[in-house]
Amino acid sequence: MTVKETRIIKYELENPAFKGVEFTEHSKEWLNWPDAVKFASAQGDGAILQSAREAGAFRIEAEGEHDADLYQATRSVALYFKMGDKFYCAIDDIADPEQNIVIARAEEGFKSHSNHGKYILPVNDSLVKGVLSRAEKTGRIVEATESPLELKTKTVKEKSEFGQNDWNKAILLDVAESYAQMLNKRGYKIGRVWSLTPESLEEIGVDGNSVEVRPVGLGDNDYYSVNDVVAVNLFDYDGRSCGVRRAKNFSTGNKGRLVKLDKRVYANIRKMLNFS
Repeated sequence: MTVKETRIIKYELENPAFKGVEFTEHSKEWLNWPDAVKFASAQGDGAILQSAREAGAFRIEAEGEHDADLYQATRSVALYFKMGDKFYCAIDDIADPEQNIVIARAEEGFKSHSNHGKYILPVNDSLVKGVLSRAEKTGRIVEATESPLELKTKTVKEKSEFGQNDWNKAILLDVAESYAQMLNKRGYKIGRVWSLTPESLEEIGVDGNSVEVRPVGLGDNDYYSVNDVVAVNLFDYDGRSCGVRRAKNFSTGNKGRLVKLDKRVYANIRKMLNFS
């Protein structure tokens, strides 16, 4: 990692996928999600709150320094919805603050989660439709599962159970395998993914016309654990904030969808978006 002292501290990663992307210093205090969004923006020069992918890449190269092992608040969203008799989750981290639902709706989400323990929005909400549309195109849709999932981090022929898991492919993207290697090197033989289960989504009241919105975080040794990917956060939870300048939207290029669900699932999402 390269550290450059400027008016505001910035870090640049060695990973070529993040060329030109700058990371600011982390907040020195635990911040709820609205305050995490504000802190990142206040770092100037177009900085926005980090994504889970960016936070993961930074943690890998920081090697325990620069507050990277503390609980990370991110702009990545886990948007849970129901289609037919099954529940799914759409992952998104678009770098446009006006389209990113975690950034744009942080205050509203905080109030709803603080008062009701859930943040339900209609499927036809404009930002919800944006998340679903982007996730459908890139294949960042995961079927709801039991939680937590415990996944081996050991790499065999450049692949691990952790890195190949659908949740981690959708959340950490191209960083998933290197993140698994980092965890294994540091003695974490198992990595966990926390998500809302079908049973919990039934209790919350998610149906075919509504979604539950949850920001994604990366754990630390006090709040979950460093080997935890957490897709169940409430907007009133606390984490450390880090700003990212010149953040880039991840592209799958010509590799197709990341998560290989039945093609009918993606077709039905398109139909749902057209009718909502």
